[in-house]
Amino acid sequence: MKRFYFLTVMVFITAVLALPGCEKKAEEEKVEEKPEVTEEAVTEEEPYVTKRILYVRENGVPEDYKDKANPLEATEENIERGKELYRTHCSMCHGKEGLGDTPAGRSLTPPASDLSVTMGMPEATDAYLFWTVSEGGLPIKTPMLPFKSTFSEEDRWKIILYEKTLKAE
Repeated sequence: MKRFYFLTVMVFITAVLALPGCEKKAEEEKVEEKPEVTEEAVTEEEPYVTKRILYVRENGVPEDYKDKANPLEATEENIERGKELYRTHCSMCHGKEGLGDTPAGRSLTPPASDLSVTMGMPEATDAYLFWTVSEGGLPIKTPMLPFKSTFSEEDRWKIILYEKTLKAE
């Protein structure tokens, strides 16, 4: 019964979050198709490599995002607002601490990223993070929802400011 309730809630939340993106269907169809990225690059020296990291290594951050830099200062107010948005919209899969360790996050294929590791990777630039939050998994065919239609550009930058605080020490 708990599993049924959990799945029902997940379907409902996913539908609600996806609705703002419906009007962007034409834009989504314009996404340039790149070759499928395999996970063959994962090695013992670098055991945590996501499909998105591999994509960026092979193709770079897409042209529309490659020069993006966070225009906001990492003030307590901006980080706190980012945390509120993250906790409401991202923690269901990535977890409160960004570890990707929730039942919903682990059930995805591929599983939700461990942001505490991702934030420490050289690829995790402002441009990379803004592209990730904006486009979600569409460009790389993963289940992450796009938030370009859900949040203003300013709020996406605030989420990124908060996510950067999740970096593992």
